[in-house]
Amino acid sequence: MTSWRGVEMKIYLNLATVGAKVTGLGVYALACARAVCRHYDTVVIHNETYNAPVPASIASPPDVALGAGLIGALKRVFFLRNVKIPLLALSYSPTHHCAGKAKFSIITIHDLIALRHPNQHFAQWLYFRFILPKIAKKSTAIFTVSETSKLDIADAYNVPKHRIFVVPNQIDTEVFRPNNGTKEPFLLCVGGKFFHKNIHELLKNNQVWSSLYSLKIVSSSGKYRKYLQSLVNEIGLQDKVEFHGFISHDELVSEYQKCSAFIYPSKWEGFGIPPLEALACGAPVIVSDIPVHREVCSDAAIYVSLGDPTSWKQAFAALGDPALTAQLQLSAQDRIREFSQAQFERKLITAFESVASEHKFVLQKKRAGEKELNV
Repeated sequence: MTSWRGVEMKIYLNLATVGAKVTGLGVYALACARAVCRHYDTVVIHNETYNAPVPASIASPPDVALGAGLIGALKRVFFLRNVKIPLLALSYSPTHHCAGKAKFSIITIHDLIALRHPNQHFAQWLYFRFILPKIAKKSTAIFTVSETSKLDIADAYNVPKHRIFVVPNQIDTEVFRPNNGTKEPFLLCVGGKFFHKNIHELLKNNQVWSSLYSLKIVSSSGKYRKYLQSLVNEIGLQDKVEFHGFISHDELVSEYQKCSAFIYPSKWEGFGIPPLEALACGAPVIVSDIPVHREVCSDAAIYVSLGDPTSWKQAFAALGDPALTAQLQLSAQDRIREFSQAQFERKLITAFESVASEHKFVLQKKRAGEKELNV
């Protein structure tokens, strides 16, 4: 058996999947990139839409970024499989796409929603069903964002739990913060693109909110948006519901700050970063009572049992209780501290060092005077 004791290795960081429109996956990937490049000697694989100075880089085609469609997905698999990475290196992907043929590799699986809801994105289901299981078994380690996802991955892909490390999302409180302005009488939903977001259940329980609030649904597109629009027309809520597509980070923060409440009734999530962002911006939050929301939001949110109209009624009654919402805001501060940038970076670096220690190699530290990744 080959010994790697004391062998120093660079990290080859795969950002090829990060495109011009940075979604939640991209935000996490960039946060990982900043932390890794602060600590380790790193080569970054990135495309021309990713405009940031890096210590060293390998160019990737722009059409392999996420969101490039089926052809882009096929090109992505081919490019990443053949990208030139030295054998004695650590290939690290903050997404579920392995790069190169290095001896050691770490991928990040955020959730298995593609397996649970195959009709949402058939190409992604194929990848998660037939390609990702093989990558997961070959990977030196898997990073994920919650204990809920860790258990899901271990069960679905038969991966030993000791090979899966939890590195949760982080909240940038310099960006996501209250503005202390007057709340406006509207509810906010984010992610009106996929059926598992379950916004239709909120619409069907409109009798508990429509007399007090309007509703904004942002990041909404595709078949699910069309379904929601038809449901709005059917119920007669045209004057109560607004639909918006992709909005900028600044616009999203503003909506979080102004809304009377943020509603996130998902059927399943790997982490669910929007409720945490909303809490950081001072918004009361109503979420579905699913395992990961209990893990992430703890006692800082109002919970609703899906499929139970009485539970929806109770949730909105709680929203109207000033003493309860004040207590929720205090609890929210504790949750935000738990997912601070400092905590995130500590957990990420600890995970890297645990992997290196387990396999007896050493990760090359960042050289003095080397530029940091600035994004």
